[in-house]
Amino acid sequence: LKILKNCGLPCEGVTTPGGFGNLVKPELSLAAGDALRDVYGVELPHYFKYVAGGKDENTEPRLEHVSGLKTANPRAVVNVPAGTGDWFGGWDGDVKSRGQLYSNDDATGGRMVELIERGAPAVMLCHWPGMYTHGTRKGFADFRKVVLALNTRYRDQTLWMKISEIARYWAARKLTAIERTATGFSLQAPFACGAFTLRVKPRGAGAPVVTHGGKPLVLNEVRRQQNLAAGTWLRRENSLILCFDLPKGQSALLA
Repeated sequence: LKILKNCGLPCEGVTTPGGFGNLVKPELSLAAGDALRDVYGVELPHYFKYVAGGKDENTEPRLEHVSGLKTANPRAVVNVPAGTGDWFGGWDGDVKSRGQLYSNDDATGGRMVELIERGAPAVMLCHWPGMYTHGTRKGFADFRKVVLALNTRYRDQTLWMKISEIARYWAARKLTAIERTATGFSLQAPFACGAFTLRVKPRGAGAPVVTHGGKPLVLNEVRRQQNLAAGTWLRRENSLILCFDLPKGQSALLA
């Protein structure tokens, strides 16, 4: 990490080679978090190492070493698993690429399709040598086909995110305390999160209002779910869906 920082490269998370650390998984997670905080001052460290590749295996990120949620210095490490195998060309780039295992050309089959249809986090795994494939770039060509197929079929129901963004969103999703109040809801967020999205049952017919530090956040109404983005809200028959940049600390939702 110190080498990366000396080269001017930002870093919020790490991975490890092969089975490194597999006999001391809790300690590996703790060490990764401490190292990222020490060298980069990362608020919410993450790591990307394990594979949840079984058909019914849970691909949700895991929150580890969580502490201090009600203090000014909350801590957690997010373990973001991959949901696929390494099929674009392998560790050394000398294996035939099998991009169809992620998704076929019309996105009607493949591991990524299974995960998206299940509503689960869908994270692909590969290694750079597999993308380069000893100069043929066959792995990268297959990767582009997979992205095109998924974007064609699932454009309106998927978001492409970096591992760091997935880690932060999952931490906010699991750790933000939401309580019903007389006028709406109270949100206590140990970590800020962009485009935080939630569905609530409103008590009135007016537009929702989110405030932080006594100041309202700008929210604009949209008519379709695919138009939801940070700073918007959508009315459904019996609920409201809101998407906004959630600040760290206490916020209030009037709805």
